[in-house]
Amino acid sequence: FLLFLLFLLFLLFFLFFLFFLLFLFLLLLSIIQGWSLYSWIIFASGFLFLHCIPTHNASYIYTIINTGTTSIQSFIYNSLWQNKTFLIEDNFAIPDADILPGIFGDIGPGLNLAHCMISNFVKDGGQMNVAMCNKLRFGPLPQWLEDNYNKSRNIIIVAEDFDRRTIDYQRLQYYLRPYKRIRVVVGYRRQHDWLPSWYNQIVDLYTMKYVRGEAKYPSFVEWIDERYEEFRQVHAIEVATRFRNSGKFESVDILNMHDDVSLLENLFCNYVPGANATCKGVKDGAKPTKPNIGRAHEYERLATKAHLRGKLPKYHSAVAPKVAEQIKNMAVERGIFKDGDDYPKICPNQTFLDGLLQTEMEQERKYFPEWYERQGGDEGLKKAFEKSKYKLCSMDDEKVWRSKEFFPIFEE
Repeated sequence: FLLFLLFLLFLLFFLFFLFFLLFLFLLLLSIIQGWSLYSWIIFASGFLFLHCIPTHNASYIYTIINTGTTSIQSFIYNSLWQNKTFLIEDNFAIPDADILPGIFGDIGPGLNLAHCMISNFVKDGGQMNVAMCNKLRFGPLPQWLEDNYNKSRNIIIVAEDFDRRTIDYQRLQYYLRPYKRIRVVVGYRRQHDWLPSWYNQIVDLYTMKYVRGEAKYPSFVEWIDERYEEFRQVHAIEVATRFRNSGKFESVDILNMHDDVSLLENLFCNYVPGANATCKGVKDGAKPTKPNIGRAHEYERLATKAHLRGKLPKYHSAVAPKVAEQIKNMAVERGIFKDGDDYPKICPNQTFLDGLLQTEMEQERKYFPEWYERQGGDEGLKKAFEKSKYKLCSMDDEKVWRSKEFFPIFEE
């Protein structure tokens, strides 16, 4: 009998030892790979982390995913740096680059967190590798969250790149512990307005490669023909649907950027409950110091083609925007075009345009029915679409080149 008891004790000790080794192994993997421990840490929390989650706390984390994030980020961080009191009055805490370290600084540290949520990090197109994310994960962020949580403060994190299809929502929950109540706000913009703006932001990132001839400088029409399905997946409606379907968030709201009020007023007065002082600050004239003003790239694309064909030998990426503007102005001054948009154009095919319009109609009928009817319903959207669809067209730069009218301008 004693031998049997000793055998049972040995067996229990052996099983416990195996469990302990498994726990250490999973912990090591999570550190190396950046995996989320959430699925199994719940089991361990019964005896390890029970005291870390005060269930009475009602604080929120607001995650803003928006096509106007630059202006929101500028407003928030410059208000913080200038010691504006309305964020403090509304009990907001804003993580800066010391809390969210990484390759994105200034007003965009939230992007570091977003890129650490991309499932396979750099392999899935992220800009933060595992080591960088571990620095964020095991740095000051956990203690900062714990301190603000215990003081019942709300957190605001703004980052457009939470729109990626491969965001790991469970990992996001884990990084933001002990906060459990996470609200998401996604900014909606009509695709016929958003797609050209998105194209201009993306090609801006590759100017150096285009100028060096390391990649083809695509026109918007070429770009959208090849990559529309890819970028449709990061449009507001698709992003909001993925966040909702994950079941990980308390609420997911879609903010209509075409509404009658400004983006900041709409956000803080209508989508962030309790932001009374910030709402008043915006209404009283508080503005972002860095508005997000995009620019077209048609003349830059033409200038790059001229450079690669030997007509602009001193052209390089640092002067590209300035040279493009000069070429446009000289073309108008010399009567080649009556205005800067009067160049020969190539436009998407009618099937694509009809499909885009139909998609916008369906989305707005479903998500903003009252606003949609106030704008004139289907007829109102058709008029807005017709008025703006020139933005979906590109300069026929090959036709412009063959005309040789710009050669004297290039020489100057």
